[in-house]
Amino acid sequence: MPPHSISKKDQRAASHASGSRNLPHVCAPLPVHLGSKTGLGPQFAVGNVSYDANAKTLQDLGIVCYELDPGNVCFGPDKFDAQHEFDTIVHDAVELKSFHHVLGGFAAINYPTFFHHPKVRVWREQIFARALQLELFDPNMYVAMGFDRMLFRLPSQAPGAESMHRDISPLDTKGDIYGGWFNMTTESQFIRCAPGTHNDDPKGGGAGFAKITDDAEKLRYKGLMQTIEIKPLHVMMFNQKLVHEILAKKSKHTQIRLFMNFYTTDSKLDVLHGSTVLTDVFDRQSVPLLPSAQTCRSFPACYSNYPRNYDSLTKHCKETFHDAVNHDVVAHYTDPVTKQPAETTVVRPGRMQKTNNGKEKFVAEFPSLHEMSAMLPPYTPLERQAYFPNHTHWLYTIGQGNNRASHNVYPTIDID
Repeated sequence: MPPHSISKKDQRAASHASGSRNLPHVCAPLPVHLGSKTGLGPQFAVGNVSYDANAKTLQDLGIVCYELDPGNVCFGPDKFDAQHEFDTIVHDAVELKSFHHVLGGFAAINYPTFFHHPKVRVWREQIFARALQLELFDPNMYVAMGFDRMLFRLPSQAPGAESMHRDISPLDTKGDIYGGWFNMTTESQFIRCAPGTHNDDPKGGGAGFAKITDDAEKLRYKGLMQTIEIKPLHVMMFNQKLVHEILAKKSKHTQIRLFMNFYTTDSKLDVLHGSTVLTDVFDRQSVPLLPSAQTCRSFPACYSNYPRNYDSLTKHCKETFHDAVNHDVVAHYTDPVTKQPAETTVVRPGRMQKTNNGKEKFVAEFPSLHEMSAMLPPYTPLERQAYFPNHTHWLYTIGQGNNRASHNVYPTIDID
């Protein structure tokens, strides 16, 4: 029996801004104590209770931050330059003519090179290996990693605000999806969330964006909201059922991060989005679906929905992308002055896709590296295996050079 898909169509609602206030960090560093099996896991204090990554942090709080390389073997500050690494990927990106910024406040990169570049592929495995070393996952479950994007956000850009919500997993089997990111820069980054709320009843149906609408719940979660610090060269992982919010706030520094996602399941047959879709991503090195099963759009939706953005989109595309990525698309809209239907030609990044009747239509998704005749090194069998649920994975691991090491899902240790 072939593995089957565990994703459903995402019905994500529009989000709205919520208020903000300054709260103390939930994570205060503690000395190493006997509760840590390795002594290398991050320790945190919440109230009067102490946690560490090898014990109850992820299970009880729904969130953990861990240092990717405590020994500074590969990711030490004198050996890892995020801007240099990012510039290397930009240089290798066949989609790009030049690079200045990413459209939209969120500033996530949906170019296929940034999913399939050898550097990014190694980082994903090293991050996954470290999570398994710290025994973060339920030992009774199979675990796999998924694809996600990189982010490059300038100080002039602010993410779009999202009020308190959960990201309800599209899994239709027992298990969880964990999101988060690797902070590649030398400055701390932050997330706003209510620790421990991932175990609450979400009181809603379907997968995707689940906004907190009950007034009593909103009041209670407002009191629980904390600002979690993600230190340089640390990874933050959180259960996506955790109540969290995004504030429309600019940073003083350029932010570079690699988003990560992992998922657990009680069956090796349950493959995120299905084995056929995943195999196609490997074989064509195409843009994968997001963990929520949404398509990675080649540009933010607001550049389609609002005519005032058409000129800036065209300008950005002509300056940034090669001709193989850009397409002249007729945009239909309502003239703001005459209130009459109108149309204009807009340059948009994407690809052409044949319909059932043989005609071509524009799709706002970057073409695969196969379509651009620019394939990067093929995925090896061991490399592919990390994206399928298993108890054991062979992964590139910090300190192991060019060799993969075996990592297993082990039981966690409780703090007495």
